[in-house]
Amino acid sequence: MAHSKTDLSFRERYGETYWNRQANPNSGLTRLATGPLLMYALYRRSWRLAAATVVFSLLNPLLFSERTEDSDSWFTRASRASEAEIGDGVPVFSGEWPAVLNVLNLPVFLYALYSALAQRPARTATATALFVGLKLWYLNELVTDYDERKAAE
Repeated sequence: MAHSKTDLSFRERYGETYWNRQANPNSGLTRLATGPLLMYALYRRSWRLAAATVVFSLLNPLLFSERTEDSDSWFTRASRASEAEIGDGVPVFSGEWPAVLNVLNLPVFLYALYSALAQRPARTATATALFVGLKLWYLNELVTDYDERKAAE
């Protein structure tokens, strides 16, 4: 249901703006790069790069223009699917499919952090590839479900 911006509370407007900006494919693509970049920064002991990566990650949706119409971009659909899941009250971490992929991803991500800080290059690279792969798998499952729901409407 479409609302005019004046009909919505500040929180609703901010949430709508956040998701519309996050749906910009450039926002999604650059967010995807932040995980490996953070691991690189920690491995190299580049605290400035690590801090900049975290700050960029937090500000990312504010740095890109709003995507008000849906596009065929996979990143746009992944953002819309995430928004729909959260809006429907589906837990991001649970034993249900596909949220279980996020549960599996947490120890892999933590191991990547540990490996980067311990300067174990092969383990860092492997764990980083695994956590990115699990995240993409999770998002792809959301996109597949989202596309099926949209087609049924």
